[in-house]
Amino acid sequence: MPLILTYGEAGNGKSTQHAAVAKYSGKRSIYLCMEVKDDKLLQWMNVPYAQIIQYNDMYEEDGIATLTCLESEIRKIIRDNQYDLVILDGISDIRKFAQKEWIFRDNLIRAKDGKGPRSGISGENKGAWAAINQRVMGILEPLINWSNIKKTTVMFTAQMKDSYMNDQKVGRQIAAGDWIEFDVDVKCKLYRTEDGTYMAHFTKVPGWATVLDEDVVVAKEGYYGLLLARGIITVAS
Repeated sequence: MPLILTYGEAGNGKSTQHAAVAKYSGKRSIYLCMEVKDDKLLQWMNVPYAQIIQYNDMYEEDGIATLTCLESEIRKIIRDNQYDLVILDGISDIRKFAQKEWIFRDNLIRAKDGKGPRSGISGENKGAWAAINQRVMGILEPLINWSNIKKTTVMFTAQMKDSYMNDQKVGRQIAAGDWIEFDVDVKCKLYRTEDGTYMAHFTKVPGWATVLDEDVVVAKEGYYGLLLARGIITVAS
């Protein structure tokens, strides 16, 4: 029943490894895909999936329609209760679409008040950011609660973003809310070494997991094998 957060820079194999988990675990699975480019991978691996991202008639990302689609798919998953494994790839984009949705709705109010439209949100607009955070939590919380109650496995992926202190870049951090890092049972970073070796670094594991090395090569058995060896994911019965 674990909640798993896998994170890392783009191109380090998150989508490929998660598709392999869905394919080889034997579990009743659904892959919620936030990127159209992954359609071919999921079709080739014969992984059941739902395409979440939506576009307008000019093929621009439609944040509101995308969030509506995601909420609808999550409600369907919960209502039908037929999956043992749900993969949501990736949660970093949800916040991006929630920002677009907030700006759109705020501009409707501004237009009624005779004000010009805004194109972005300043860092000082704490009310806006709080509303956006609540929007993201409201979308994901039912899925998290369902996973905990029904003892299913849910896997999230997240990108990385720049980390700042006093307006100075100090490194990179997970592009997801602190609350979800607290909620998940497992956190694992996928990365590549300078020589191109794919690696996994388990930064958080539950107490009931098998104790193994934190930093390991993603070898032939893949990410699925690493989760299986630690007892985090089990083979479908």
